[in-house]
Amino acid sequence: MAEFNSCLYAPALEELIALEAAIAAECKSCSDPGSVEELLAVSAASSADCGPCLVYHSRQARELGVAREDVQMAIAAALTAEGPEGA
Repeated sequence: MAEFNSCLYAPALEELIALEAAIAAECKSCSDPGSVEELLAVSAASSADCGPCLVYHSRQARELGVAREDVQMAIAAALTAEGPEGA
């Protein structure tokens, strides 16, 4: 198996990992890893400008108990290169 750093997608994967960590650190209502995963999907859908995906993952996050403010934070994180609060 190839080294992570030599992977063609390494920069994108590193950015996703950093975004996931930033979201997890800022999320006040995340009770499990699934909540963070849904918020990461919300950010990705927002970044990709995919309305149906954004609606689906936002609903999934809310069903997991994620607060509306945290869903909004994940959307805002997608709009910045550095994640929420410049993290």
